[in-house]
Amino acid sequence: MIKVIQFNIRHYYSNRHILTQLIQEHDPDIVLLNSTCTNNTRKIKHYGYTTLQTDEGPHDGVAIMMKGSNKHEFITTWRHKHFLAVKTHTTLGPLIVSTTYTRPNTGVPFTDINRLFNNTAPTLFISDLNALHRTFQHSTTNNHGTKMFAIYSHKRLNFLGPDFNTTFTPRGSGKPDLIFANRCVTVAGLNKHKHNFNQVRFDLSHLRTHIINSLESDHNAHWRRLIENAQRHRKTRPWDFWKHIRHLKGVSTPSVSKLTVNNREITDPREITDTFKNAWQQIYYPNPPHPAATRHIRHIEHLNTIHDHVTPDANIHLNNLDPHNPLTAPILDDEVKSMLARTPKKVPGASGIGHHILKHLPDTFINALTHLYNAALASGYFPETFKTATATLIPKKDKTAIDPLNYRPISLLEMLGKLFERIINNRLRLHLVDENLCPRQFGFRPRRSTQDALNIITNYIHINQNTPRPA
Repeated sequence: MIKVIQFNIRHYYSNRHILTQLIQEHDPDIVLLNSTCTNNTRKIKHYGYTTLQTDEGPHDGVAIMMKGSNKHEFITTWRHKHFLAVKTHTTLGPLIVSTTYTRPNTGVPFTDINRLFNNTAPTLFISDLNALHRTFQHSTTNNHGTKMFAIYSHKRLNFLGPDFNTTFTPRGSGKPDLIFANRCVTVAGLNKHKHNFNQVRFDLSHLRTHIINSLESDHNAHWRRLIENAQRHRKTRPWDFWKHIRHLKGVSTPSVSKLTVNNREITDPREITDTFKNAWQQIYYPNPPHPAATRHIRHIEHLNTIHDHVTPDANIHLNNLDPHNPLTAPILDDEVKSMLARTPKKVPGASGIGHHILKHLPDTFINALTHLYNAALASGYFPETFKTATATLIPKKDKTAIDPLNYRPISLLEMLGKLFERIINNRLRLHLVDENLCPRQFGFRPRRSTQDALNIITNYIHINQNTPRPA
């Protein structure tokens, strides 16, 4: 059995740690890489694999990685520069595996695809063609899909899928990857495996949807009960009314009622506040700048020349927002909703407006919030309210609660401000990835850790351990 993995890596140098994880997890015989974005000065290398790759273009490039233990030969007699194939020898005979990558606005190498399926050997074609056709389980049909369907019909190929989404972006998901095989490939086992996989996948998806819908229904019912109880006690039992309001706002942290300092008991709330302030001022205080932190600062007068560029505008000019710039494009309602849905549930700030309140607000409020964010982005101004935090005291475990130093202060920022920060952070992160952020940057990046850096170092050592040192 030959195990094949196809991966649209989208910048090999930025995402090779993910490739390393896939290879360690699945141990494939053949790895097909699309959109490698490499150049001819830096080659794709991985311990135990022989690689054939094409270079050129910031968004192009394909590669085939073949496990060295398998007998194989690369086929390079193709017209299209990003079309590759490999012929491997299995216990059942030869097998040809091919791949290519085409962007939506470029041509598909149909001549090479025709040549590929003219041979009589079992052939497997797995590629990211951006070809859409209803026969291939897409909702629409494009020009690439129409031409690929003609080859599929004329050559009497087997369409093997996939029948699930293979790409996920902030704009949505899709199935740009297609798998075809000629009639020489035995597909009974593959169809059976695919059918079983889809059945399990469907069952898990159905169960997940059922659980999410049940939780959402219970949450909405609980929310309605809280509102009804608060409304019922608004006039008759004001104390219960405000109790429910505090529940809705998420205010449940008990206050500090007593402290003891120098054998003196303190119960007055203002004096308790001053006691905490005095205790923490001895711990948290600004340090003078170290000489090492300022020795590289030169041309201080340059900071005065850019003062106007970093000072917020006094007036709001929405025409400062550039729809063609992903960093300064106008924020849309859908962008706010999407980020709100991905925002974790945190304790709210001074206003008490938490995640569960924002989630149930109508679209008119989301639209008004979007206007507020766009005004802040256009003027380069971050509202002072969003910078104001409420300090909450969390008693340390197994410590006496009467000592002010036995508490851990936590700053609670406004949820609206944190939502705005997440929108800007998401734009910055996508921009840095598109601009080829240094692949050796592992800190402060999603889905990266120290383990990824160790994997790359280990892989580098394996590749170069037998390389002779220069004299």
